[in-house]
Amino acid sequence: MSVWQINDDGTVNFRETGWVWGDWGDNRDILLILNSFYYLAAQNMYLMASELGYEEDKETYNRILNRFKEGFNKQFWTGTAYRDPAYKGKTDDRVQALAVLAGLADKSKYKSLLRIFQTEKHASPYMEKYVFEAMMKMGYETEALNRHKERMSDMVYYPGFTTLFEHWEIGRQGFGSGSVNHGWTGGGLIIASGYIAGITPLAPGYRTAAVLPRPGLVEEVTAVVPTIRGEIKNSFRNHKKQFNMETTISPGIIEAVIGVPAAKVREIHLNGTPIWKNGKYIETANATLYTGGENEHIKFLVGNGTYRLEAFY
Repeated sequence: MSVWQINDDGTVNFRETGWVWGDWGDNRDILLILNSFYYLAAQNMYLMASELGYEEDKETYNRILNRFKEGFNKQFWTGTAYRDPAYKGKTDDRVQALAVLAGLADKSKYKSLLRIFQTEKHASPYMEKYVFEAMMKMGYETEALNRHKERMSDMVYYPGFTTLFEHWEIGRQGFGSGSVNHGWTGGGLIIASGYIAGITPLAPGYRTAAVLPRPGLVEEVTAVVPTIRGEIKNSFRNHKKQFNMETTISPGIIEAVIGVPAAKVREIHLNGTPIWKNGKYIETANATLYTGGENEHIKFLVGNGTYRLEAFY
């Protein structure tokens, strides 16, 4: 981290190295890509210092983060997009995605950023994962799925292969090289399990976990996430008048927050018993109402075991 030169506004200067990559493809706003990754790295340095008890380092990175965010937005937000004033290419969708994921972009910018994600499509298969995740984080599940299907369909339906490519095309169209079975192009699977199926850790090592799906227009999902404490399984069926979900939490996981999307829900049953009706929790021994975190789901705190949630609209 110390090799980067920090400007007066807290952002970092461009640093010439042997290969300044940023991503495959064109329209790379490279200074902002580098700045966004620097900010993400500083966030993780702060977290590591906190976990290890390095108080001086923790304070140093906290100052860096606070100063950087203000400087980044003041210097690079144009009112409609993030952009380096010296950059002359098309608006870079990668940069907007990284700004969302890093927390540099607040919610007031989301509508402008959505328009960019719907029109600017320059990211490689590697960076497309970040765009997909950013759109899901912003709450635009349907738009995110539409973009991902559009971007990935040629590859998915390519005759003769059942794998995903390093580039969008192969042969001469794919920069003349590249693998036809490349791990980084599977980033959408991470988003599918973490956002669409909704399975994420709430504590290191999955001591506690969350199962809060964001289905969008997806009608049916089954997902299994293996953890060091056992598997978490979740499946749902998303109907017009009902949302049915079955979740299994392995015994090694202490507790979990499970829930259903809150929009239009009038009643919820847990394992066949009413637990929520007309905006009010109905007390039960199997689960307690959970009010922490975001308000996009109606959530319940449960122990390990299998739970069937039925939400009626």
